[in-house]
Amino acid sequence: MSAYEYAYWTGDTRMRAMLKPYVNQDEALKTTVYEQCKNIAEQGVEFELISNQGKVIPDSVVKNSKHFDYQPLMDAYSAFNAEATRLINANDYSSQSWA
Repeated sequence: MSAYEYAYWTGDTRMRAMLKPYVNQDEALKTTVYEQCKNIAEQGVEFELISNQGKVIPDSVVKNSKHFDYQPLMDAYSAFNAEATRLINANDYSSQSWA
């Protein structure tokens, strides 16, 4: 995936704006980038998730992803925040609880 494709897929409008002058300098590149974005819009991308240990997470293949979904990240943050708040309010700072 090119840098522009990634910026398009994640919805990073600032990165796309930074890349745009360079893309517009070359008609062939402009055509390539257009086709890449069109393919993402129509077919999406396919990827699999990798663990912190560098191993593929079983059954984690994502197909036809037309944009990056921040919801799982936001859900994980909310769950962490709720549990951390609970532990702090309970004055529980043991390493076992926080693990």
